[in-house]
Parts: sequence; C-alpha cells; structure tokens
Amino acid sequence: MVAKLGPQFAGVFVAAIFVAATSACAEEAAKTVVLRPNFISTFTTDRPFKTIMIGNSKIVDATAQDDRTVVLTPHAVGETNIIFLDERNVRVTSINVLVEEGAASRVKIHNKKLVTSFTVYRCSENRCEYVEEITAKEPAELPRGHLNQNQNVNENINSTTIEQTPRQ
Repeated sequence: MVAKLGPQFAGVFVAAIFVAATSACAEEAAKTVVLRPNFISTFTTDRPFKTIMIGNSKIVDATAQDDRTVVLTPHAVGETNIIFLDERNVRVTSINVLVEEGAASRVKIHNKKLVTSFTVYRCSENRCEYVEEITAKEPAELPRGHLNQNQNVNENINSTTIEQTPRQ
C-alpha cells in the first residue's frame, strides 16, 4: 500500500533534510589551534570529556588538566587533529592542530621609486605570509647633494656654494 503525502509534508521533509545536513556540517567544522615549538597552550571544551584521541602524537601531545581542559605540547612541525569523546564515546568536539616553525621573521620589500613604500611579509624557513603594505604618495626626500630626475642638484643645496677642487 502506497500513501500519498500532500504538498505540506514535502516542505517539512525537505526542511528536515536541510537541518540534518546543516548540523552535520557544523559538527564536522573543527577549530584550528596554531602552536609554535617550545610553547605550550591550553584548550578548553564546552562539555566534559573522558577520552582524548590524537591523530599523530609525534606532532603534539595533549595532557588532561581536568574533564574540560587539556595542555597541548608541540613536539614537531606539522599538522594533526585531536578528537575529544565523552563517557559514552560520543564526540564532544575536535580540533586541528598546526605546529608552525618558530623562527619567523619580517621581511620588507621596498618600492624602488618610492623608498617609503614597502610590503611586509612574515617568513619562516619554508614559506612567507603577507602581513601588510605601506604606500606613500610622494617619494622620500633625497639626502643632501643627491641628484633627482627633475633637477640638477638637490634643492637643499645652492649650486653656487659647491666647491670646485682643481685637478692636478
């Protein structure tokens, strides 16, 4: 026997599928925790957990402080995940852990024409990350005595005061 449902049930059915798919996607979206070597961090869950599952313990270790807080200790550069389970082995939450190289430095790339304009990157051994760009509207003032494209001698110097040294 086949029962026919009216159009009002079709709308409810589609809404139920949408809500189920949305909640499953939201549950799958894990937070990312970024760590540096030699620096520990803590992470706190919203609900109590009983079990901690670590994807790769060679990258990070997690030590429970209580039933909601763990101390994360990075061991090697890399990426892994941690899943927290409750007493019924139901997932409480999960996080992605990224251990980055620690010795990042800033690199400035200056514009040749506009000395006061530059782009800043934060670089480590294997990659650079854009930080900011500083743009000046006018070129920087030239030091005393330097030539500019639009003038013979820098405006700060009167050409009659330049000493001429006789050649021997």
